[in-house]
Amino acid sequence: MKKPLALLALVLLTTATQAQFIADTNKSVSVSSGNHIKTLGKISGLSYFDGQMRVCISGMTFSATSSDASISELKIDAGAQKVDRNITYITKNPVTGNVFYTKDNGKGHTELHELKPAGGGRFSAEQIKMRKYQGSISHPTFSPDGCIMIFSANDMPGQGGSDLWYSEYRGGKWQTPHCFDVGINTKGNEITPCIAGRYLYFASDNNSYGYKIYVTRLLREEKSTDKGSVLLLRHGRTMRLPAPVNSGDADYGLIVDEATQQLFWIHNDGVDEQLMSASGRLDCVVLEGNLTDYADDMRRLSGGSVEVALADNPRKILYRVYSDDDGHYRVYLQPEREYALTFVARGYMAETRTLRPRRNDENQLVNVMPYSIGLQVARYDKQYTYSGIDIFGADASSDIADGAQGFLDPIVRILADSPRLKVNITAKRTRGDNVSFNQLLCNARLEELIQYFVVSGIDAGRITTDIVAEQRTAKKGRRTSSQPSEAESDVIQFTFIE
Repeated sequence: MKKPLALLALVLLTTATQAQFIADTNKSVSVSSGNHIKTLGKISGLSYFDGQMRVCISGMTFSATSSDASISELKIDAGAQKVDRNITYITKNPVTGNVFYTKDNGKGHTELHELKPAGGGRFSAEQIKMRKYQGSISHPTFSPDGCIMIFSANDMPGQGGSDLWYSEYRGGKWQTPHCFDVGINTKGNEITPCIAGRYLYFASDNNSYGYKIYVTRLLREEKSTDKGSVLLLRHGRTMRLPAPVNSGDADYGLIVDEATQQLFWIHNDGVDEQLMSASGRLDCVVLEGNLTDYADDMRRLSGGSVEVALADNPRKILYRVYSDDDGHYRVYLQPEREYALTFVARGYMAETRTLRPRRNDENQLVNVMPYSIGLQVARYDKQYTYSGIDIFGADASSDIADGAQGFLDPIVRILADSPRLKVNITAKRTRGDNVSFNQLLCNARLEELIQYFVVSGIDAGRITTDIVAEQRTAKKGRRTSSQPSEAESDVIQFTFIE
């Protein structure tokens, strides 16, 4: 028995490579490095509902589950096939739960149908017809309240090519659709719209080769007329999404599952189509600024970098971005996550900052947060002295504090940049009257510091240590300051040795 040609439209290909990144890349979104589905047939529809992705290829509907944005093997969707064997796109209204699907009528016209309950566990398909509209309806997507539908049409007069239209559900019917303005539609083609929360995603070739995915904020406006109020759907500034979404010859069909923060889209590498997946929020925060000389903020530091880690695991670098020749950097961060950001430039002391980015403008998908930073020149002949609390977080503690990397990593950086350089670490504690305790504490602290440096890639043979452990020396006279006296010090000193 011969296999149906549609079944031959799928090829499952394992690849460990990630999407190619371009200069402006949202690396806070994690692209799955697991199996990606490559197809030999043309994908006519990509959607996601009821916890499954639906892919329409060559007149057949397939489904797949996903975990951590990794797509499982596609299987024929038996339920969709029972509804119609010529479905080109299938989705659901988020409020009514009714299934909507499109099909080609064989005359170059794409029809929209709604599957409604007919009692007894049966359903009836009803074609959607809008007032004063005779055009096609492709890739419908619904607002969260189910009352607005946006779709693409290629056979109606508009801005040119395929355009995006919208219709309001009112009085039990879908009203006369309106074509979006030139802020969205172009002389090229606009296709595959997707509403996710406040934002509209769509693909446009903008009258050029290859589709790219764009986003804009949707804004509702009610206008009163003699016949009642009319919905006017406005939008904010339209922006092109950065890589990894737009990283091929063509990218389109983006769908967003807000509940699981998963993204799926169709990627064309110039040879064939591939279903891509990623996880993370697209409504993120961009930290953007310049690396400058601390003593002269007009001097830009080229060739620097920003290392991004989570604050609760600062030693594990998630990714790194580099500044340009003018010292400018741009890094994408997920909102409400606490990061440890280390700013680095050769010949300068690295600076680590803890930051929890927050969005402050919901009109824009990407919020820009200006953040320039000045770095101090690394001085090998300088002794760096920090209090015990700076490094260990509390008095009498020998556990390195979470925020200590801001003090220790610059020392590591100097040693890494100068392999012949050594460092002497002195633990000094002359607090209290128990000399034995001070000695034990200093020794424990030094062991922790040596381990930190070794884990950071510094050979233990390049580290020497000293301990100064004494009891407090009482001074005559009355104190005039609440700060401990010099004789009651608790410090860690780093001295470089050439």
